[in-house]
Amino acid sequence: MNNIDKKNCKTTFLAAMICGIFAHGYVYFHNFQIHDNVYNFYFGGTFSSGRWMLGLVSAFLNKITGNWLHYPAPLFIGVISLVFTALSAVLVTEFFKIKNPCGCVAIGAVMVTFPAMISLYAFMFTAGVYSFGLFITVLGSCLICKSAKWPYRIIGMFQVACGVGIYQAYISVFLALFLICYFYECNDSEEKESFKDLIFRALYYILSAAAIMAVYGICLFVCLKHYSTTLSGYRGISSEGSGILSKLGGVLTAYSRFFIPSHSTDNMYPGLLRYLYFILLIVWMVLTVYLSAKRIKKNAAAGILMLISSALLPLAFNVVYVIVSEDIYTLMMYCECLFFPVLISLSERSGSILSGLKQERAKRIAASSVPCVILFFALMYSRLSNICYLKADFMQEAAGSYFTTMVTRIQSVPGYTSQTPVLFVNYDHSLEDTVFTYPEFAQEVNVYPYNIDSLTTDYNWLNLMTVLTGFEPGFAEISDISDTDAIEEMPFYPDDGSVKMVNDVVVIKLRAK
Repeated sequence: MNNIDKKNCKTTFLAAMICGIFAHGYVYFHNFQIHDNVYNFYFGGTFSSGRWMLGLVSAFLNKITGNWLHYPAPLFIGVISLVFTALSAVLVTEFFKIKNPCGCVAIGAVMVTFPAMISLYAFMFTAGVYSFGLFITVLGSCLICKSAKWPYRIIGMFQVACGVGIYQAYISVFLALFLICYFYECNDSEEKESFKDLIFRALYYILSAAAIMAVYGICLFVCLKHYSTTLSGYRGISSEGSGILSKLGGVLTAYSRFFIPSHSTDNMYPGLLRYLYFILLIVWMVLTVYLSAKRIKKNAAAGILMLISSALLPLAFNVVYVIVSEDIYTLMMYCECLFFPVLISLSERSGSILSGLKQERAKRIAASSVPCVILFFALMYSRLSNICYLKADFMQEAAGSYFTTMVTRIQSVPGYTSQTPVLFVNYDHSLEDTVFTYPEFAQEVNVYPYNIDSLTTDYNWLNLMTVLTGFEPGFAEISDISDTDAIEEMPFYPDDGSVKMVNDVVVIKLRAK
């Protein structure tokens, strides 16, 4: 990447850092025990989830610290994550050769405030490494697309494979960047460049993508053999590439979700932003067709290939729908934020569409309109992030009080001692009738996992109880109870009689789902 604009790089980085603190400062200074993050001192699923590079990073850090534990300290990990994301925004700015400072600020702001980042910080134990994975994926893609030297291109392919080895959702990132780069290469190609030469360029990116996935697959195979493990069935990871009909269905879903976002946890455009997004979609299609039509007049093949690469871009953004066989949630959707730099870049390159404006000032205002709209997205995303963290704060305070009351009732049972085992009947319980579920947040918060009703009903509630109360009893099994009729007659918690001693075991009968 030659002729780096250092001023714009600094502008992008500074904007990303400031906006990141504004959006996520709340979570940097709070220790939210939510979902997978409850008392988690590990990186989560690594080799068995196909994340071989995440496993190697974990092993490397263990060697450095001399400790198998990983401490998810929010401020330390959060700032590291923010820095890597800001550096990724700088690379994206250079990748698109953004000239307008307002555009640089918009890219830095939106890449650190996008809802996928909110979801990421619910998994603070892995946030730093995931952001590092994003950085090396973008860096490797830049080397593949922009470098003229093959050694750098090969290094780039390995970097991207490592990024995908940290988090497979980053496949979308390099595919999208490849298509965008090819679009602009066709746009900037010489008028006499043949169709054959343009196809060879496309073939380079196709083979590069294949090489990346081959390196990923080989490294995964070696790591699975070395660590004597196998792929799990988590979200269909062990069956990637199978089921042609399901993959075709995933392609249709990818396109439909791009043009009509859902209202579920994969929706990146809540509230008013949904309607602004539709407007930006129209702007994207108009500018794409405009540039392609201009190119067709000079080189028909190049212009047609520009349209084809643009048509494939929604699939690249949402290729996760093709890869994953189960529910898609917020964290997986980060690649969609690249739609905003694409718009900024197209608006800068389509300056001639504003040729009817006579005054330069009017042209500058028109050219800055897209970045300004995107800055509004970043502002609303910042608001959303703080709302999510506020809800997490409320839920954690309520859960602490709820579990303290539960522990008090357990320890108040006549005959209870520190050695008395405890049995939770219906461990996979439902407390919807007895726990406040924050209806004020229901309309705003669909970001996973902040969209859950209560931490007391989350799958990890028992570990959370231990963390918040320090209560860690010995546990009994239902088979340890001979008088099961007594349990059948018990009411559901928190009703009187729902916590009692049965056969020297404290039994808490929870409501079955």
